[in-house]
Amino acid sequence: RLFNLDEALRIRYDRTSRIDDLRESLDLARRGIAMSASDSDEYSAALANFGTAMQRYFERTRDLADIDEAIRAGRSALAGVDRSDENRPALLANLYRALYLRAVETNAADDLDKLLDSARHVAEAAPEGHALHAVALGYCADAQELRYKKSGNIGDLDKSISLSGQPAEA
Repeated sequence: RLFNLDEALRIRYDRTSRIDDLRESLDLARRGIAMSASDSDEYSAALANFGTAMQRYFERTRDLADIDEAIRAGRSALAGVDRSDENRPALLANLYRALYLRAVETNAADDLDKLLDSARHVAEAAPEGHALHAVALGYCADAQELRYKKSGNIGDLDKSISLSGQPAEA
C-alpha cells in the first residue's frame, strides 16, 4: 500500500508540481525502507523507489545533497541484488539517471567518469536482445557526449557518434 500511495503522489507531483506531494512521497518511501527486511527484494525496491523520488526532488531543489542521497539509495538497492537478478539492469539504469543528473549539474570530470562507468555497467547488464539494450547504448553515447563537451577530446565525440549509430534490438 505504501508503494502505491508513494507512486500516486509522485504521479500527482509530476502533473501538478506540488512540492508537498513529492515530500510526502519521500516520507512514504523512507517508511517503506524502514519496514522492509534489509535482505529482501522489497528492501531493494523500496530503496530504488526512494532514489527515484530523490531524483525528482533534486530536479526541483538543485541541492547536490539531494542527488547524492539518490545515488546512495541506488547503490544500496544494487548491493541488495545478485548479479543475475532480472531487476539488476533496471536498478543500474536508475542509478545511471541519478549520476547523469549530478554530472550535468556539476560538469566535474570525476562525475563524468562515474557516469560513463555507470553507462557501461547498464550496457553489460542489458546485452543485445534485452529490453534495455537500446537504452543502454543511448546512455553510453550520452555519457561520451557529455565528456566530450567537458574535455573537447574529439575521441569522446567519435565514440558517442559510433554508439548512437549502432543498431539495437529493442
